[in-house]
Parts: sequence; structure tokens; C-alpha cells
Amino acid sequence: MDYDAKASITELRKLRDELCKKQKHWKSVFEVKDAIVQELKDLKLFIGDPNSSKEEITKKIEALLTLMEPQLNNAKDCNG
Repeated sequence: MDYDAKASITELRKLRDELCKKQKHWKSVFEVKDAIVQELKDLKLFIGDPNSSKEEITKKIEALLTLMEPQLNNAKDCNG
């Protein structure tokens, strides 16, 4: 195999690895988005229910904030 072919294969492997990393990143981003939507739906139900307590609503808001700003709960995580 000549040098150009080896270099091309090496470059293709590098690109594949980069794409795999990005795919994992986007999958986790959409999981967070889905969790936020579900929390908002739950919060809407809680607010509409006269039996819901202020504490329950506060917990739902805290859960949303954690999903949106995870660094608040884990200051050591720079990837947030």
C-alpha cells in the first residue's frame, strides 16, 4: 500500500472517531431536551392542580434548573 493510501485511511479513521464523538454529544443533548420538556409538562400539571404544594412546585423548578445548568450541582464538571 502506498503512502497516500495509508494517509487517507488514517484520515478516514480520524474523521470517523470525530463523528462518533459528536453523535454521542448530540444524543445526550436531545436526552436533556426531552427531560426538560417532560419536567415542564409535569410542572404545568402541578401548577394547575389546587392540591399541589408550593414545595412540590419548587422541587420541579429545581429539577428544571439542574437539567439546564448542571454545573450548579457539580462545579467540578467542566463539560456541563
